[in-house]
Amino acid sequence: MTDAVIKTHESPTGTTNLGAVTFLDGADQIKIPKQIAVDADGVPIDAATEATLASANAKLEALDGVTHKSIGTQVTTSDVGLVTNTVMHGLSTGGGGGYVDVKVTPSGALVADTGGLTDAQLRASPVPVSGTITVSNPTAQGLTDAQLRATPVPVSGTVTANTGLTQPLTDAQLRATGEQVAVRDYGIDVSRGLVSGVTFQTLQGYNQATGTTNEPIWAQSGTTYPNITAAQTLTLSSSSALDTSAGTGARTVLVTYILFSTGAEASSVVTLNGQTAVTITNDGRAINGVRVLTAGSGGSNAGTLYVGYGALVLGVPPANQILATVVIGKNKTQQAIYTVPAGKAYDLMAYRIAASVLTFIQLRTQSAVGAVQVVEFDLPVNGLASFNSVAPSTFAAGTQIQLWAQTAAGAGAAGVILSGYLRSV
Repeated sequence: MTDAVIKTHESPTGTTNLGAVTFLDGADQIKIPKQIAVDADGVPIDAATEATLASANAKLEALDGVTHKSIGTQVTTSDVGLVTNTVMHGLSTGGGGGYVDVKVTPSGALVADTGGLTDAQLRASPVPVSGTITVSNPTAQGLTDAQLRATPVPVSGTVTANTGLTQPLTDAQLRATGEQVAVRDYGIDVSRGLVSGVTFQTLQGYNQATGTTNEPIWAQSGTTYPNITAAQTLTLSSSSALDTSAGTGARTVLVTYILFSTGAEASSVVTLNGQTAVTITNDGRAINGVRVLTAGSGGSNAGTLYVGYGALVLGVPPANQILATVVIGKNKTQQAIYTVPAGKAYDLMAYRIAASVLTFIQLRTQSAVGAVQVVEFDLPVNGLASFNSVAPSTFAAGTQIQLWAQTAAGAGAAGVILSGYLRSV
């Protein structure tokens, strides 16, 4: 193919001149004479104008697949470009001030950048950043106390605590002013529910007529506590017909008991029916507490409440089958007898004993099928005495704790309060 070079000759403004277009092909030259008419500004007559260029652009845009965009318009991924070799002419400031060719030759794939890096691209590999970076905090200040406590905040590097001092307090500084030290009381924390899995357990027992033979400290004076070796159907009854759902005495009662099959502790709210037995459970072993919840106009139980098993006589079970009693007007049991539930351990910390005459106190235990074991025996009390353990006496699940009393002579009253912690194991 022939390479062509077009040469033009300028004419004075306002004149008509013959120009020559010369094609150079090696040594051969072809000259085509042409008369070009120019106007007063030196622009050839019939040259393209703004109107004719706009018309041409409109025709180009009408072509299939061609969209005209002005320089500076954002390129999108849907745009289709035509890559060409382009020759640009510019006026040189050197070499005589003539026109020279400025050639731009694109090569390779052209990618249109339609926006910044995506989140996935930013996370795929580290992005170098230079200059000053301003972190936009969503809060006016740093993280709030609530935000810091909501989720753990990772911290890396060296963390230095600013105490405002160049070194810890010296002995002289510590002695110069009183420094407050907070001491936590374990018992108070437990009673407030601040210690997980631990509750404060208190037992109260009273026997109004102890004698010279050992017996439990409970309201059934002169009798022993039955050792149940098989599941029993336990019932609640009263010696008075006034203790009913609509009576003037006790109406509803909360009974806490131990299941024979599992050793677990359970509770039931039972509505009284006077001297008629109301079933509590068919799987009973022992009673850990009885408390009146609601009562009629009398405000308390009108008769003695009984929890036991066996046939009733005027609301009273057989004496050797009574597991708990609530004395008239007391609204709760008063017996120093407690069975540790399954999954628990009882730490006995202290007990206080009051006796009207010289009385000997015994701490006994009994397992579900075993014999009575004397843990501490014949502690003499005449008046009021307190016993505090430096290390607690711990009793495992299934163990029944009993406090017994025996007077030195005659009859007397004895009361006891046991304190300790019931904890999950």
